[in-house]
Amino acid sequence: MYQVMLMQILPEIFITIMASTILLVGVYSKRSKQNICYVLSVLTLVVATVITWQTMPTVSSSIFSNSFVVDQFGGYLKILLFTMLAMIFIYSKRYIIDRDFFNAEFFSLSLFSLLGMMVLISCTEFLTMFLGLELLVLPLYAMIVMVKKKPNYTEAAMKYFVLGSLGAGILLYGISFVYGATGSFNFAGIAAAVQDRYMLQLGMIMVIAGVSLEFGAVPLHMWLPDVYEGSPTAVTMLIGTLPKIAIFAVTYRLLSVAFPGLSPIWQQMLLILAILSIVLGNLVAIVQSNIKRMLAYSTIGHIGFILLGLYVAPQQGYLAPLLYTVVYAFMVLAAFAVIMRLTDLGFEADSIHDFRGLNAKNPWLAFLMLLTMFSLAGIPPLVGFYAKLLILQSVVAAGYSWLAIIALVFSVIGAFYYLRIIKVMYFDAPTTNSMPVSLNAMSTTANSLVVVNALMLLFLGVFPGYVMSLCIRMLS
Repeated sequence: MYQVMLMQILPEIFITIMASTILLVGVYSKRSKQNICYVLSVLTLVVATVITWQTMPTVSSSIFSNSFVVDQFGGYLKILLFTMLAMIFIYSKRYIIDRDFFNAEFFSLSLFSLLGMMVLISCTEFLTMFLGLELLVLPLYAMIVMVKKKPNYTEAAMKYFVLGSLGAGILLYGISFVYGATGSFNFAGIAAAVQDRYMLQLGMIMVIAGVSLEFGAVPLHMWLPDVYEGSPTAVTMLIGTLPKIAIFAVTYRLLSVAFPGLSPIWQQMLLILAILSIVLGNLVAIVQSNIKRMLAYSTIGHIGFILLGLYVAPQQGYLAPLLYTVVYAFMVLAAFAVIMRLTDLGFEADSIHDFRGLNAKNPWLAFLMLLTMFSLAGIPPLVGFYAKLLILQSVVAAGYSWLAIIALVFSVIGAFYYLRIIKVMYFDAPTTNSMPVSLNAMSTTANSLVVVNALMLLFLGVFPGYVMSLCIRMLS
């Protein structure tokens, strides 16, 4: 029996062993030999993808006293995480070498954070959920300060730690109320055994508030812009992509398994969070001059769209917010990949003005950034347009046309700051102190991957059936 259960969590076991092994290899390797940790990390993700694919069941099964579920939803999301983290490693290799944190600690901490995301995706009880959440964020605190002599990195890590601890406290307090109301930590058990409905409602509100902080939804968004701006770009890329998928997965399980009977209450809560996030995220992003900070407020606006999809999920299902989350993660990955391609030793391409005249210096790179910005803005025929359209259709179909109008208006307003980057690239004259795009800031493999990543946004926009069928299979 235990052998069967251990086989079902073989991907998690493998990631744990390899993360520890890479850390040990780094300790006993010379600084000039740290490349072996990079190779081992990428191979780990490739092998983990194969293992997850081979062990993915056709029928979901709960193991370890119903605290962990193995199903297609979790399996496909984990494969997406493996793929994206491998892309992040390839994109950021030159960046972390130049900034002197190309070491075992970076790769090992990334894998341990990935392990937390895997646990979070498959959790079906609060104790497992809290374990996964802490394992996700604790390595990120350390990764932010891996670049030496950068006080703003330390400040970002402290803000993330303090507000992350606040979120964990709110979450734990909510869990205690839920347990007091139901006598159970298990999601299915919570839905079936309600002894004190008012205490359960209070606990649910606090749990959702704790999760929304990790999402970066307004009003618990304060950490997001500072962490995006104050982290090394390689770490910002990680924070801005993978955790969003894991947080969505645990939110999906909470709403659909633990709290389906309280949907009228959590729907109203998500509605407020969604409207505030869309309005504030898009308005504040307009006045940003730092592109990483702009993308942070952009993230808040996109989180609002995801929350809109979750708001109407009891009527329309979870397909639209799931697809939006997956598409958004790949759009942000492409955006940060282009930014990192323009970053070189001694130069951080973190200001919008740094992109002045990029088309005159490197037309192809400017075109890739144009595709990424158009997709984030929701302009057809990019896949970002299709993702937003699906959310708006779900909202209208649920009978909330007024809400779709608000979302559409602020989405149009939000297109301004994306188009401003395109205007700077194509219509402003290049400056002498702009980025050294002629230098090889990435390897040939990474440069090719950036092209594929950006062009996929166009391909999936023209042929959205591929990503749509994948999301349908996850939820089936």
